[in-house]
This record gives sequence, C-alpha cells and structure tokens, in this order.
Amino acid sequence: MTNAILDHESFVLLDGFHLTGVNSVSISSRNNSSVASPIGTDRGLTTPSGPIDQSMSLSRILICQDPIYDILGKDKTVVGQIHDEKNNYYYGFESGYIRSYSIDCAVGALPKVNTSLGILDEITSGVNRKKNGDIRRGPRKKNHPILDSSSQQTISIASEDFEDNKVIGFNYSVTIDHKVYYGIGSVNPYAIEQKRPIKYTASVQLELGQTYKGQTFDFLNSRENRDVSINIEGKNGTELNQLTIPKASLVGRDLSQSVNGTMTMSLSYVGHLGGDNEILP
Repeated sequence: MTNAILDHESFVLLDGFHLTGVNSVSISSRNNSSVASPIGTDRGLTTPSGPIDQSMSLSRILICQDPIYDILGKDKTVVGQIHDEKNNYYYGFESGYIRSYSIDCAVGALPKVNTSLGILDEITSGVNRKKNGDIRRGPRKKNHPILDSSSQQTISIASEDFEDNKVIGFNYSVTIDHKVYYGIGSVNPYAIEQKRPIKYTASVQLELGQTYKGQTFDFLNSRENRDVSINIEGKNGTELNQLTIPKASLVGRDLSQSVNGTMTMSLSYVGHLGGDNEILP
C-alpha cells in the first residue's frame, strides 16, 4: 500500500462528465494471438490472430440524471479516462462506444448502473500537459447534473399488465450491437456501424396484493403492443431517468409463494428499436 493511489485521489471521465457514484471501473486490453510453427524449424513464432479487444466497464450508483443514458443509441463516440489527481496522470482512450447498459433496483437499495464500452483507438497514458509544457489542471468538463438520490417512493413503473400491486424490484438492460471495420495493415478500425435493432430486456418483480389478471395465451394476440415505462426520481423531485421499453412484449410470468412469505410475480419483457426513422425514447 506504500504510495498507492486511493479511490478519493482519482476520478472517471466519460463523454466530458466527471462521473459520480462510481463503485468500480476497469479498462482492459487483450491481444488476440496464436503460436505459429514456420516450415523447416521447430521454433515457435507468436503472431496476431485478430484485432485487439479493448473495453471499459463501469459500475455506479444512480444519484443523478445519468448522462450516459442520454447518449445510448446515438451515432457518436466518447472519451473515457481514469484520472490520477495525485500525480496529474491519466489512462484511457479518445474513441469508444457503448455496448450495453443496465439498471438493477430492489426495495431498500439505490439503483445500480452497469455500463460496458468498446474502445476503438489505442489506450494511452501520460501527464496532462499544455503545449507550453505546463501541467493542465484537469480535462474540460461538461456541467454535471444535480446530485439527488432515489428511494422506494420515488420509483414508479407503468404497465397495463398490473395495477395496485407493489413493485419490489426491477432489472432493465439495453444491448447495442456494432460492426467494426478493419483495413489491411491497419491497427485501428476505419469505420464503425451501429447494428439495428437495439435490444431491450426488463423484468419487474411484484408483491401481489390482489389476484393477478391475465392469460398465458394473451401473448399470441398482443405482441409488441404494450406500453412499459419506469420513472426514477430523486427525493427532491429531480427526474433521474425515464426508462422505456419500445415495442414491448410480455414474454414470461413467474408466480411463487413460500411458507411465511408473500405471493410474488415476476414479469419479463423484451423490446426493440430499429430503423433509421426510429428515435430512442
């Protein structure tokens, strides 16, 4: 632990925002390689067998209007870096894209946000310096949303599938596939294409206070015809996130009860967003 960098001596920057509520962050690089055996020798040769796989993973607590959610599905790249304020050092990249985004929430706990990004350019490190050699005082940051925190009473879910039942938790995730193009002799990709449709999944856990209404074969007649939204507000009324599942389909129901327990039901949804004319909700 001698001269180690502690968590309060560093911060995470993504798309110009100094992120708050970060529990953990990792930036990784993997070189895809194989060992070849040249003809006429028993010596091995390590060679590249594919592009370098680079990624960034973030785990946070939702305590502000999330700037990462606002850029989901947009055709843009983002800057991501870990900054060591103690030594004015950084480690990160200048061009990345979001692969997946998820929020998990349960009664008695703050919502947890997990984000996975792919990295297009080289991961680098160094000292923040100006052209004249002076040390920068840090990267230019965008205005950060107001900090606020949610509670059980500030999270609401609207769906035609249930009424007057107590929501005790939910899981929400978005997956965005990309096609990355590489040229012969090129280390970095020359283009990236977002593949539609964007895929949504969600599950809602309910504590039943009344008999659940619904038939299992309803799915055959009401696919992609549901309006499901999750609203997360802070204690001061600040809207943190308005999550929507476009073209939602109810694909699963699980009813359970145990001794000395309440009757609960879990509803599972899938949705999608595709086409150039469709805009993220």
